[in-house]
Amino acid sequence: MTAPPTALGRRSAARKPQPEPTAVRSALRGGGLLVLAGLLLLLVVLSTWIGTKDTTLGQVWTALWNDDGSYATDVVRQLRLPRTLVGLMTGAALGVAGTVMQAVTRNPLADPGLLGVNAGASAAVVFGIGVVGLAGFGSLVWFSFVGAALTTVIVYVLGASGRAGPTPVRLALAGAAVSASLSGVIAGLTVFDSATYDYLRFWMVGSLAGREPELVVQLLPFVAVGLVIALLLARPLNSLALGEELGRALGARIARTRIAAVIAVTLLCGASTAAAGPIAFVGLVVPLVARWLTGPDLRWVLA
Repeated sequence: MTAPPTALGRRSAARKPQPEPTAVRSALRGGGLLVLAGLLLLLVVLSTWIGTKDTTLGQVWTALWNDDGSYATDVVRQLRLPRTLVGLMTGAALGVAGTVMQAVTRNPLADPGLLGVNAGASAAVVFGIGVVGLAGFGSLVWFSFVGAALTTVIVYVLGASGRAGPTPVRLALAGAAVSASLSGVIAGLTVFDSATYDYLRFWMVGSLAGREPELVVQLLPFVAVGLVIALLLARPLNSLALGEELGRALGARIARTRIAAVIAVTLLCGASTAAAGPIAFVGLVVPLVARWLTGPDLRWVLA
């Protein structure tokens, strides 16, 4: 016969914390995402409403749907709306790219610049201005995008060379080496051409203003494809976060996941860098804040 539980045993069992149901956690996360979506919508409204030119919400609403040729409509359509859309596109791209980079490298301090994206885009802009002689922003956008993509490919090829393959450490070292080399090239070109230096200095600061509406249409497909790839990688990256051996045991294809992650980061960072310049800090901090709010599950972090 088993002895009946004592009073102390019953009190200890009563005090034992019960695990929080999964449904409750999912409901809390879903509610939090709805709140954040509401805040984002509010910021979009404020971004198109508030500026140096006083406008009413009625004027903003009319300008969005009807071009009456007024000064207020031109301000909303040509200045504020492109600025808002570029901000949304750049923020989503950098945040998701940083999350993917930190998951692939298993390094919470990794950011999109780890693959040399910013250095490649900057070098391409310098080459376009100083060597090719381009001056229009529309042409330099595509130089920036191609430079970021080529640099990422070079970094991945260097990191994948050898028997170990593209390990996180090798990718980080290859990215640092390529970035340092390109920085030297940029410095050499800008020293001998003052016009190139002046434009590069303006571009390196990064800005959401002064962007044409056509730019959003041109770069949006690249951002959309990158976001879709990143979302599809949520489950494999969750498995990869447990380690390569355990990830393989859970069915994750490590090499394919890393290649797809590099493609997603290239598309997202290349488009955002081309649109707004090499904006730092966002891709590093935003994933950390999102992970603090939602937990380690990348399906929620990416959302």
